[in-house]
Amino acid sequence: MSRDQQRLVGYLAHILEAIKRIDSYTEDVGAGRRDPQLRDHRRGQ
Repeated sequence: MSRDQQRLVGYLAHILEAIKRIDSYTEDVGAGRRDPQLRDHRRGQ
């Protein structure tokens, strides 16, 4: 594998990891919106 190909693999792995973190974060945010206790708490602020 050439140096450029190795760098590309590294970049793609980094992008994939970032996507996984974003997905996990947005899943948690969505869960918070569905939880009535969390929604009610935020409204009081």
